[in-house]
Amino acid sequence: MIVQKCERTITKIKNILLNFLFENLILYIYIFHLKQKKNKISIFLCSDLFEELTPPECEAGWELHGGNCYYFSNYKSSWTESRDSCRGQGGDLVKIDSREEQIFLAERLKELMKDDDDKFWIGLTDSAEEGRWLWVDGSLFWKDQEPDNLSKDGASQADCGRMGEKKGVDNLKSWFDISCLYLQKSICEKGAGTIQSSSVCV
Repeated sequence: MIVQKCERTITKIKNILLNFLFENLILYIYIFHLKQKKNKISIFLCSDLFEELTPPECEAGWELHGGNCYYFSNYKSSWTESRDSCRGQGGDLVKIDSREEQIFLAERLKELMKDDDDKFWIGLTDSAEEGRWLWVDGSLFWKDQEPDNLSKDGASQADCGRMGEKKGVDNLKSWFDISCLYLQKSICEKGAGTIQSSSVCV
């Protein structure tokens, strides 16, 4: 009789322990999922905070303006060679997308140009199809009587764009076409990066 009671008691204790272990396992899994969700939320919030607090910056030699970096090369080369050089640095010849950007570049070139012929290549060309100038927004701000499709040597077609007016221009129409083989300085452009922060989100 006593033995049977002991066995029943032991069985009850075993069942209680099994239930306890099962509930403990459920709680462990629940806590594990909560921690995963917390980590995902922390990463999301940290990423947004990092983007808001870290201003864009440019590599040495590049100039920051409007979220982009610009490199004004003093080395004279053809349009294609200049573009290859820009690409090699992670950018491309500049694409002018706004009046504000045009004003910034025009003012900088006034400071950098040595004379009226000391112009800079920009990312504009109709070499693929004559008369079809490839530009992202389709609007062209040409200097009066440009493009005239005349190169300085009188032989080559003027298929590539350059810009620069030493004295400045009132109407911002300061883009010119010339032979892509002509040697000019150039303007490279690429998106700005961000400053590496030492802070850690937890």
